[in-house]
Amino acid sequence: MAINVYCRVSTLEQNYDQQMQDIKAYFAAHSLKMEDVAEIVAEHESGGKSYTDRKFQQLLNKCKPGDYIYAASTDRLGRNFIDMMRLMEDAKKRG
Repeated sequence: MAINVYCRVSTLEQNYDQQMQDIKAYFAAHSLKMEDVAEIVAEHESGGKSYTDRKFQQLLNKCKPGDYIYAASTDRLGRNFIDMMRLMEDAKKRG
């Protein structure tokens, strides 16, 4: 089981600080350790792009059944409800 973290901001003027703080707080509240994170993928990319057109897809492709991807919020993953449903179906097929 691998633990991964994904962060995305839309513009070069933004940074990942708040997302990482939120993820670290979640980890602390659930007895998870940042040291156990296999990979952190962070990118500057518009939310208008589907997850399949971003680095997130590369991270998803590396995942094996039982692996986890943590993000600060679902809006970092998909551009809209339909994109999120496709992502959830993709993840479900992968286990």
